[in-house]
Amino acid sequence: QIPVVANGEIWTVADELRCREVSGCATLMLGRGMVADPGLARAIRAADAGRPGSDTVAWSDLLAHVAAFWQLVCEDLEPRQRAGRLKQWLNLLRRRFPEAEAAYQHVRTMTDQRAITAWVEALGAGD
Repeated sequence: QIPVVANGEIWTVADELRCREVSGCATLMLGRGMVADPGLARAIRAADAGRPGSDTVAWSDLLAHVAAFWQLVCEDLEPRQRAGRLKQWLNLLRRRFPEAEAAYQHVRTMTDQRAITAWVEALGAGD
């Protein structure tokens, strides 16, 4: 009678299946798994509908979101916090996207907002 939501360490569709099997819950909460793979919920829905692997998000689909995220970070956070927040997200994205590894390695030592902005703009342009 009481709705129960399972969460914790759901990074992939396989994790989702294991969680449902172990917990018996029909409802899940996705946290860091969604940050690391913004298409995780779509992939889970596709797998639940019998179409595993049919609804994935490509790295190129995320580039506009990375730029929008950086813009929000620059508007909302103190200058000393901005680069770190972008690096945190890129670090998590490395779990799912090989391209994020190269992006993270490129930006990990950067601190200058103008340089990072130029890099983000070039990333979206495909440079």
